Amino acid sequence: MRSCSLSILLCVTYFSVQVLRIVDGDTFEAKISIWPNQDVTTFVRVLGVDTPEVRGPHAVVGILAKDFTRQWISEPGISIHGCKFDSFGRLLGRVCRVGGECLDDVLVREGHGVRR
Repeated sequence: MRSCSLSILLCVTYFSVQVLRIVDGDTFEAKISIWPNQDVTTFVRVLGVDTPEVRGPHAVVGILAKDFTRQWISEPGISIHGCKFDSFGRLLGRVCRVGGECLDDVLVREGHGVRR
């Protein structure tokens, strides 16, 4: 009998998200409720956008992007739709306000990032 492996891609939208800290304009650390009374803490990489790094030759604009993300994400009611993790162990996800606009769109529109 032949054996085979089955990979399942599980895409989930998380609504209970507590942002712990902002790393840069497109990455933050969050505590996410994955099940009643079960939380995980993970880094989230915002899909669809790339922002400048907060260190190096573009640090000034990187810090502006980080500050913008901190302000945008501080309002309650964000969701993260994620399907997989990257090679750094970060959850790759689309970050949106519940029933509203998404962070990647706003960062690009406001000039803090480029499409990725």
